[in-house]
Amino acid sequence: MNSPSVLPEPTVLTVGQWLEPYVSRLVGLVGHRANVEFLADDSVDSLVSRIGGADVVITTWMDAPVAAAANRLRLLQVPGSGVDRIDLDALPDRVVVANCYEHEYGIAEYIMMQALALTRGLVGMDSALRSGDWCHSAASGDPPRPELRGRTLGLLGLGHIGRATAVLAKAFQMRTVAMTRSVPPESMWPDLAVDHVVPPDGLLDVLSAADVVAVALPLDPSTRSTIGERELASMRRTAYLVNPARGAVVDEAALYDALSRGVIAGAAIDTWYRYPARDGERITPSRLPFERLTNVIMTPHIAGYTAQTMDRRMDVIGRNIVAMLDGRPIENVVRPGGGPNAPWSA
Repeated sequence: MNSPSVLPEPTVLTVGQWLEPYVSRLVGLVGHRANVEFLADDSVDSLVSRIGGADVVITTWMDAPVAAAANRLRLLQVPGSGVDRIDLDALPDRVVVANCYEHEYGIAEYIMMQALALTRGLVGMDSALRSGDWCHSAASGDPPRPELRGRTLGLLGLGHIGRATAVLAKAFQMRTVAMTRSVPPESMWPDLAVDHVVPPDGLLDVLSAADVVAVALPLDPSTRSTIGERELASMRRTAYLVNPARGAVVDEAALYDALSRGVIAGAAIDTWYRYPARDGERITPSRLPFERLTNVIMTPHIAGYTAQTMDRRMDVIGRNIVAMLDGRPIENVVRPGGGPNAPWSA
């Protein structure tokens, strides 16, 4: 009687220095069923040299030269939600591409944190008082700042992030209006903690009604530059924009112009228009001098980067690797392929 054939022990390649603290957690989740390796250097040459021996790769990017060297790859797991840096067309047909979310709670907190900071003028007050200037005190005659209670939050997108943010906004007793591609039945709106939902052609209505606009859209060809000069001009001059989604959803030049001319009151920007090409590189996040503007809060793409987010993502990734080994369905499939359709031992 022939014994079942057993494929070689699968290799999981975890790519990127920022993932190093989570490798041990992943090893614990996968157990002894796979060989988990770590690659700190995520340059093209480094990844090309190692990817040929990998069955699973955990990475935020992959271009055509790297994909061409992926001889054994069955599962490409993105340790986040965005797949705009993955060349899906270059990957072999057998490769399944999956992403993971779990960042919605952290980003929802970030949106509300920035809504408070912008509305109450926190950064300007802190900066002034550090130099001994009490110009924002009540005694100075500085006008009082508004509360969030009773004001309107405009949500662009009602997916994982939008829904989590709506719940927090409701706790602040805000009114929430949302734009989404798939409008849920009105009977569901109370359960989603939203007061009104419109399709994309109602975008200007959402923008004009909101005191704070939060961008929660993925970046794809249909959403690039969703917010441009016309859209920013439709916002209230007293309104704020918070973008923890993808920089390119908001037109770079239009946003800088609107902020510098006071078309809108201010913005908090977490996702940008250019990034360091390597670890340690010092580079401003735009070709335009946002850093010179006093009505902008700038953060380095950390809205969803919390300890709990990363723990939950590792749990999802661990489950997906085990599911691949068992031939079971994988979570959050972005592009189906022929890789994990059969168990590892056949």
